[in-house]
Amino acid sequence: MRLRLIYLAVGIVIALAASALVYQLGFGPGRLHATLPQASTAPMAVPPVESPRPALLTAAWSGYKHRFIQPDGRVIDFQRDQVTSSEGQSYAMLRAVWMDDRPTLDLTWRWTQDNLGDPTHSRIGWLWGKAPDGSWRLLDANSASDADEDIALALLFAAHRWSSTYRPAAIALLDRIWSEEVATVAGDPYLTAGNWGPGAAGGPVLNPSYFAPYEYRIFAQEDRAHPWGELIDTSYSALQACTEAPLDRGAGRLPPNWCALDVASGGAHPAPGMSQGGDYGYDAFRVMWRVALDARWNLEPRALRYLSAHSMVLLDSWHQQRKLASEYKHDGVIRNPNEDPTVYGGAIASFLVVDRNAADQMMSRMEATAKSSGQNGTYFGTSTNYYEQNWIWFGLAFAYGTLPNLDR
Repeated sequence: MRLRLIYLAVGIVIALAASALVYQLGFGPGRLHATLPQASTAPMAVPPVESPRPALLTAAWSGYKHRFIQPDGRVIDFQRDQVTSSEGQSYAMLRAVWMDDRPTLDLTWRWTQDNLGDPTHSRIGWLWGKAPDGSWRLLDANSASDADEDIALALLFAAHRWSSTYRPAAIALLDRIWSEEVATVAGDPYLTAGNWGPGAAGGPVLNPSYFAPYEYRIFAQEDRAHPWGELIDTSYSALQACTEAPLDRGAGRLPPNWCALDVASGGAHPAPGMSQGGDYGYDAFRVMWRVALDARWNLEPRALRYLSAHSMVLLDSWHQQRKLASEYKHDGVIRNPNEDPTVYGGAIASFLVVDRNAADQMMSRMEATAKSSGQNGTYFGTSTNYYEQNWIWFGLAFAYGTLPNLDR
């Protein structure tokens, strides 16, 4: 009897200790918290999923399909001469698999294979549209590595959610990423911006918003032929180097749209030929979302440290002006003061780590851009802006805790 009481007491102590740890870390449905330096005393947590919030994502997905996805699976960018990009196809595929919408994933993937390229035979070109001769065709056969990795993730998720038949194409695409888009710098592999990136003049060209360590962890489980763990490490080191390097002006405080690496030392410098490549703009804002997703899914300490250190410029701007500028220079000075909720899709993910109150305010601002069009679903902000539709949706889905790792 005495021995049983001792076991019971020990069990209670262990249970209380575990509960305290869970409380300290703040994990629960849709929650993220870490005991790192904070900008406020507010809990660093994603709010629990609440109805009708997920319903907004469903309505917005319905509206997006109605406006932007043709019956054959082509995603149209109306603000760029109705072109289609591999990025657009990848976003549709990711949203489809998260929304458990297999018909839409199949449509968009089939169109991608038929018109941009099938990874089992060729690379996926990044741009399709109307050529000068009036024909509609592939305009640029070069790849974009962010689209390639996002498509691969969507296919692997589809394999786990629906059928293993999606997996071979994903593995073929991962192999192509390594054969064409990864450069070796000072003996280590780095993801470049596309098949043109490793041999670019001035050193391998990187787009830090393409780094997706949370994806590489999944790829490492599915593809044993390549050292994905090394790519996780170099993604964080390159992100840090590109963020802190002076680039085109002053000390770095925010991640840049573009940067390049010295092939011998691995040091970061401006990417040749990229106008305002050092700015935190419409590419770079996505860094925060990708890093935050690695923090949420994998409790990556480097992700939490990065967000805590490099979200302060944005957080200060939010507190001072109750909005963010759409673009900043590399040193944190405002480039374009206009407000654009598109960029909030990235910022809200970082705010959820460093300042819960600011994240809640931003979430309300993003939700307020939603407009219902009845049976045609809901859209955010400008109804013809495909990029805005995607990134407000991704940001809100992150905040609501509705982006699960389907590979688990």
